[in-house]
Amino acid sequence: MPFTLKLLIFLLVVLAIGYLLRCFPNSAISKIAFSWHGPKPEDQETLGHYMMRWALYAFKQGAVVFIVIVCGIYIGKEINQNIFENTYFQLFFFFGFPFLVGMAVLGGIGCLAKSAWFTFRKADFRFSAEEQEFIESI
Repeated sequence: MPFTLKLLIFLLVVLAIGYLLRCFPNSAISKIAFSWHGPKPEDQETLGHYMMRWALYAFKQGAVVFIVIVCGIYIGKEINQNIFENTYFQLFFFFGFPFLVGMAVLGGIGCLAKSAWFTFRKADFRFSAEEQEFIESI
């Protein structure tokens, strides 16, 4: 089977799964699949408060990934004593996941800094549900 056909089949499967997840938004699998989108702004919420919620979300996601790293290393060590010599295990658990945790922490720090900036600067940007964006209150 040619590579382009395999790629086309993969694309169709991914699109079908995405369509099914959007058709059933209240299912547990859809909620898990779309949970990475983060918090949505609430009506009349200030931008500083919204960025604080984003920071907390980033730190929570980083903590979850850290727990997965520790559990994966422990389970891998229990299953196979020589697992640390496996290149794919090292790539996944000693590079990929820590990189993801670092990005979550950096994102959280950035959101905290932006939240502090808007809070202490007293910038009064509030989310408008009608316009679906943050507007400056006068």
